Amino acid sequence: MRRDDDHPNPEPGEPVELGCASALQLVPGYLDEELSEEQAAPLRRHLLACHACREEAQAERALRRWFVPSEPVAVPEGFAARVTQLAFSGATSVSARPLPRAVPAAAALPASPRDLQRFVLRLVAVAAAVLLTFALALHWRNRPAGEELYADELPAMWSAPAVQQPQPSPIRASRKAQPRPNADSATGSSATPASQRPSGQ
Repeated sequence: MRRDDDHPNPEPGEPVELGCASALQLVPGYLDEELSEEQAAPLRRHLLACHACREEAQAERALRRWFVPSEPVAVPEGFAARVTQLAFSGATSVSARPLPRAVPAAAALPASPRDLQRFVLRLVAVAAAVLLTFALALHWRNRPAGEELYADELPAMWSAPAVQQPQPSPIRASRKAQPRPNADSATGSSATPASQRPSGQ
């Protein structure tokens, strides 16, 4: 077998092995059923053998399911004659006549549930990415910014409060101010020591 990339014009009747580049160029025509059997047969063989090209062809087919061909629009009788007459008469406007409404396609969504699942998953992924971007934007918006920020300066809410010396309670302060009575005063004897007392007492 000869490769199509080596010999673009092979001999008639000789089987051709397509290269990936040539095969991918033929995929749209193959999906539109525009290729002859002589062109389609080597492409089918290549798609069976090459996983990457087969994936591309399947993705292209899935994409085409979203685009349903519309039905031909019926042109009213005399339309061409009226347009020609208006064009040659130099008319700048046309009387307001309602145009026929386009009928939407019956099957706008893909037929396969798997394709619908892929679409929903992609939609959810996009929504999650938008939500994550929004959350990050809010986070970065609230961060401090400026040219005069230094690492050794912490905001007041992050620094620990200064430790203060404990203050004495008011009750203890008033007790220290008053003199303490001796143990003798509790028994009724005078507060003067015995050596200073007169001997007669």
